[in-house]
Amino acid sequence: MNKKHTALVLIIICTFLTAFGQIAWKVGASKLTLDFWSLVQNFALWIGFVLYGLGAIFLIFALKNGNLSFVHPLLSLGYVWAGLMAFFYLRESFPMLKLVSIAIIIAGTFLIFRGDVK
Repeated sequence: MNKKHTALVLIIICTFLTAFGQIAWKVGASKLTLDFWSLVQNFALWIGFVLYGLGAIFLIFALKNGNLSFVHPLLSLGYVWAGLMAFFYLRESFPMLKLVSIAIIIAGTFLIFRGDVK
């Protein structure tokens, strides 16, 4: 596997982790109070922080293997995963405009990948 393919795999893992982190934050936010002990015991928030931290580590290694101009636009895949997870796990609405927007993000990601891999 060449460095750009490695960067692609790492950035996909990064975007999954951060999207799951956002879902965890959303769940934790629904239970959020400004009481110190409730913050300490809000495991969903802590899981979100851990997932975001892991995502940052994967992003760093993706940047090590690929150019910033290649890796950074691929972070937009996080919007795809977060939207799909919000629909399936949180039962949020998913109108046609969101579906079209996600298709555009996927198409753009494909074009960036195809245009940068030689």
